[in-house]
Amino acid sequence: TLVSQVLNVALDPVFIFGAGFIQAKGLAGAALATAFAEILSCVAYITILLRRGLVSVQSMVRPPKWEALRPLLTGGFAVQLRSVAINLTFLAVTSATLAMDPSGEAAAAHTISTQLWQLGGVVLLALSSCASILVPQRMHRKEDGGKRAGALFTDGIRSQAEATQVRHTRAYGRRQGLHASRPYA
Repeated sequence: TLVSQVLNVALDPVFIFGAGFIQAKGLAGAALATAFAEILSCVAYITILLRRGLVSVQSMVRPPKWEALRPLLTGGFAVQLRSVAINLTFLAVTSATLAMDPSGEAAAAHTISTQLWQLGGVVLLALSSCASILVPQRMHRKEDGGKRAGALFTDGIRSQAEATQVRHTRAYGRRQGLHASRPYA
């Protein structure tokens, strides 16, 4: 995913604005760059799975049994619901961006910034997934009584709160016409 996101960020300006023999395609170029990056990621992932013997071609085309699928559906429902909500939000914002600038330049810039945001989201998701496993394990260890894990959890919440406060302060400053060179008095 990281490689596909980086590839997408690199290809977006090339397909949106054009470079060399590639013609500028605007918003369609952003879609083309995303499709190319995702297809390459899919091929690489399937190749790795096949080489390691984790799947076979037959198992990829055979529908799974309901008994094996049920825990995945119930456990992954919240994640899928979140993904649908995020994608609908991105779609609404892109639509509003296109309505403001019919040339597509604002939408192209928005697409690039969205890809950068998603790249950061991949890293954040990886960290939160690891933390959701490691913190409870550490909290239940007898040797330190969970003190280190509790401190890690508390530090994470504190850091997130401080980062949120900084973002809101900067956003408020921009709305009020303040700049980074002026103090927020």
